[in-house]
Amino acid sequence: MSVASAALAQEGIVTLTCKGPSVTNEIQITQQQTAKFRTWFDSSYQSGNTPATRFEIQKDGKTFAPPLINFDTPQNSRAYTPDFIIAGPATIRFVSETWTPPDQVAFLSLDIQPAPFPPDRAVTVGAYSGNVRVTMEVSADLVNWTAAVNGQIYTNSPDARFFRIKLEKNAAP
Repeated sequence: MSVASAALAQEGIVTLTCKGPSVTNEIQITQQQTAKFRTWFDSSYQSGNTPATRFEIQKDGKTFAPPLINFDTPQNSRAYTPDFIIAGPATIRFVSETWTPPDQVAFLSLDIQPAPFPPDRAVTVGAYSGNVRVTMEVSADLVNWTAAVNGQIYTNSPDARFFRIKLEKNAAP
């Protein structure tokens, strides 16, 4: 069996593909994300036949598959329950078990929301870090920055506004 490494899912429509026997593609969704199952197409599926692919979800130490609804369409597709949504953290696997003939193809499309938070853009203040001042700042030109007002509504402006978080360690109380 060939397994692709589990990538962290990005926001938006994500499509996993399978071509060939014993292939698994998977993605991981974070605790802040959800995955909505949109489309599953398996060209080997014919009315009354078992499809060559399936998908499964691993969450909270358990593995399961959502319930099926069959659709006989000109594209010979099969779909899952409409609006089936899973909250993260979870791993979603798209698995091909059998494959005849070898030119068959399948895909699974998911809608991932929201985007994962990039850890390299986070500020962490550890325990017993001393005095730390955290300030949100605003700029119209990315050169001159002023303190922004937390909770303020910034209305229409002819200029773009940029925001950043400033962290000052060992700040005077």
